[in-house]
Amino acid sequence: MSEPTDTSAESIPTVVFNAAVENAAIDDRFIILCTDGDIEYAQTREEAEQVAQEMRAMREFFAGPSHETEIFEL
Repeated sequence: MSEPTDTSAESIPTVVFNAAVENAAIDDRFIILCTDGDIEYAQTREEAEQVAQEMRAMREFFAGPSHETEIFEL
């Protein structure tokens, strides 16, 4: 399982990562996390990439590029 990494000025809080893992469904293979605390799930890498791209676009539109989005494989 992936672990949260501090690759940006604002990292994914460990408590958010742990909650996302605990709440993942049996068939979820990927967790998409944003530094603002938003959590999404996906079953395929392609779906995860698409969800992450949509999250980034929405964040940039509403809040600017200040939030990072990361994909973790379970």
